[in-house]
Amino acid sequence: MNSGYKFNIIDHSVMCELQEGKIVSNTIQWLAHGPNCGVMTYEGYMVNGCSYHTKSRDDDRTVQNSGTMLVATTMQVSSAKDKNPVIGDMSFYGIIEDIWEVSYNTFNTVLFKCKCVENKTDPVDLRWSVVLMPPQKDILYKCANDELGDMLSHYPPVSKWNSTSDIDENGDTYTRVDCEGTWVTT
Repeated sequence: MNSGYKFNIIDHSVMCELQEGKIVSNTIQWLAHGPNCGVMTYEGYMVNGCSYHTKSRDDDRTVQNSGTMLVATTMQVSSAKDKNPVIGDMSFYGIIEDIWEVSYNTFNTVLFKCKCVENKTDPVDLRWSVVLMPPQKDILYKCANDELGDMLSHYPPVSKWNSTSDIDENGDTYTRVDCEGTWVTT
């Protein structure tokens, strides 16, 4: 079954939902139409202040940043005969091979194609295997248009935003009282 056929089935299902008067979000509608044929590829990409690189780019660099980790909730068993599987978090590791930016006309999404990494066995003790996680960095690296120098300090995210229900609509909370204002007519 080719991917075009799958998109046609999803698109048909969404259209049926719309014809029945059901609400389908714009995002789901665009996803059902499928992505544009042209895909942008990158060797590096920044997401929320973290830079990611492909393995091929990291091969020429001293500091590598192509490793990924995904924590997934999965059923874990100790053996094939295990009658008591446990649901728990499990870490999966990989190396970024390709970075694609896919366009759905009204929005873009970034996809990382990763190759899974297996745990390496210690040559001294064959019972021991490990994947090392590098220490977390407390700084953001310099962006292309950064005017602040070599680095930016990392600030923690805002822990609480004021809700719009907290705003007093009767009061002019943004009016200065220490000087006269200038009226501008448009």
